[in-house]
Formats: sequence, C-alpha cells, structure tokens
Amino acid sequence: MLDQEYLKNAAAILNNEKVPGSGDGKPNRFFKPEEGKAYTLRILPDKAGAPMKMFAQHYGIGKIGFVCPKKTFNERCPVCDHIISQWKASSEKVQNAFKSISAKMRWYSVVYVRETQEVAIWSYSPTVGKQLMALFQDPEYDDISDILKGVDIEMKVTKDPKKSFSETNIKPKRHSSPLVGTAKDAKKLDEAAAEEILGKIPEIRESMNILNFKEIEETFLSYSLKTPDSESDKEDKPAASGGGSKNPPAADDDIPF
Repeated sequence: MLDQEYLKNAAAILNNEKVPGSGDGKPNRFFKPEEGKAYTLRILPDKAGAPMKMFAQHYGIGKIGFVCPKKTFNERCPVCDHIISQWKASSEKVQNAFKSISAKMRWYSVVYVRETQEVAIWSYSPTVGKQLMALFQDPEYDDISDILKGVDIEMKVTKDPKKSFSETNIKPKRHSSPLVGTAKDAKKLDEAAAEEILGKIPEIRESMNILNFKEIEETFLSYSLKTPDSESDKEDKPAASGGGSKNPPAADDDIPF
C-alpha cells in the first residue's frame, strides 16, 4: 500500500511548497523541546551509522543560518577567508563584529522522542555534545544508540533568569532497554515497531542549509553592502571586499574563535 503521507510531502517538495512541520521547507523535522519540560530521548544512528554529526554555521548574515564549508567540510568559505585576511588590520570593534558572524558549531543527532513517539533531528551545543560523546565512550554504557541494549537520555531545557541563554541538561537512564518493547514484555524488542521507527530516520545533511561558494559569496556581499546609519557604523562594519588586503593574512591559529 502506498504511503499517502509520504506522497503528499514528496509532492510538496517537488512543487517547492513548505512541508507541514518541517521548519524552513526542509523535508525533515527538527525536535523543538519546550522550555522546562522533561523529555526521554533515544539516540538513533543515521543512515550512515553515525549517531552524532557536526555542522558549523554562520548566523546573522543571511535570512537564516548557513553551513560553513571551511569548518564543516574543510573547504573554502568566503566569510572565513575575509575574516582571516582582514583580522590583523581591523579595529577591536570590527574584530568583535567578525566574532558575531563567525561559524558556530552545532551538533545534531536523530532521536526517537518517547513522549510524542516522533523521529526527529535534535540540535544541541558542543557542551552537550561532549557529554554525549563521553557516554558513547564509556564502557559501562557501550553503544547508547543500540536498539537492543541502548540507553535512553533524559533531557530538559531550563532558563536561568540571570543568564541570557537557555541550558540543556541531560542524564542517562540507569538501565539499558530496547528501542521499543513488546506489549507483553517491555524488555523484549518489538522488531516490527523498531523497523518502522528506523524507517523514519532522516538524513541530517538534507536538512541543513548548505550553499555553494558563489551563493555564500553573494549572501555575504549583500550583507556587507547594506547602507550603514552613520560613518562610524561604516568603519565598524565587517564589510566584504573584492580587492583583498595589502596586509598579510592572519594564520588560522591567530583567530581566537
């Protein structure tokens, strides 16, 4: 029997329409936890077998963030090239502006959210990523994404009024469990249900806003050509330039971010 929901979403993608629940028109859903609400997540390996993936992204330049090819794929990035070439010759204010548009690392995992029974992509900070990596490398837990003997993760997003950002707290369950148990025995894997869940695993890369070199260059140029409010703003704006710099470019190690 044909999957009518799949056909509906596929048709929307082909017609350049927004797929319901898919964020910015991307075909895959992102997990959006509510602040203060507790969730139980099971990390699933993606189709390539990787439970965690990193995509560094530039924010504040285009309408939405886009993947940095330099820090993600070790390829040239117009934004990074410009920051590196202009860093030594720039004032402290411009350097601070450069920091605001520099690539920020984000980590991504496909998760099964037990409260909603949805398969979605979870985005989290490097701090959370280090905690998860420690769990994957801990022999006591082994492979926490294993569908037979894996471990669920308790997750909660909290906001400290004294801080400007929210914090994600995670804690592994004490005991391993199957991805989904049978109705009669919760400790026995329900193979049919597990297969259905695994069949919904999305490709994380397809949900990322990945631009080619020219597209990034045009986006950055459009950003830099926005008319400043004053001459002082113009001096402090990290504008892109096509002529390059007479000053020797900074080495990557000289850039403090």
